[in-house]
Amino acid sequence: MRYWTRFAGTFFTVLGALLLLNITAPAVLSVPPDNAESFNLFVDPVWYFNLLVGPGEELMFRLVLPLGFMRILGVGFLPASIISNVIFGLLHGPRSNWDAGVMGFTASAGVIISLTVYFFSKQGEILDLRGSLLGATLAHALYDLLIFVLTDDAKIILAITFLALGFMSWRRLRFYHA
Repeated sequence: MRYWTRFAGTFFTVLGALLLLNITAPAVLSVPPDNAESFNLFVDPVWYFNLLVGPGEELMFRLVLPLGFMRILGVGFLPASIISNVIFGLLHGPRSNWDAGVMGFTASAGVIISLTVYFFSKQGEILDLRGSLLGATLAHALYDLLIFVLTDDAKIILAITFLALGFMSWRRLRFYHA
């Protein structure tokens, strides 16, 4: 049961946080908002690509690189995740013409995901990433699809709903630890 609680908590919290970040991104970064009306879900191949990229990014930047940095640098999961997310932000540089705002915003989103994964994974001295990493991976994949088809109003409603569900999962997880 704890596995599914960690999975659900991470999934809903990450998805809600990413949707809120997506809504604020145009105002913060001066990026034009997504044009949901012109996107055809069944014709446009971009969403197929995004469904593969999200899980790959999560595995690389929330698992492989942090564990490597933990071993090489002898640091904990959180410092290793921050280093990994700085790299994550920098790798988005060429796509954004090296816009510091976009890279910083991307790195910040990665840090939020990493903190959520850590928060739902920490059990005393043990860090169990199984449920929370899967939740973050699937949330990222679904987010990459939803940003193409949802209006900003729908994103706000879903973000609040998902964050509330994440909070309820956290409360349930606290009950298990008591």
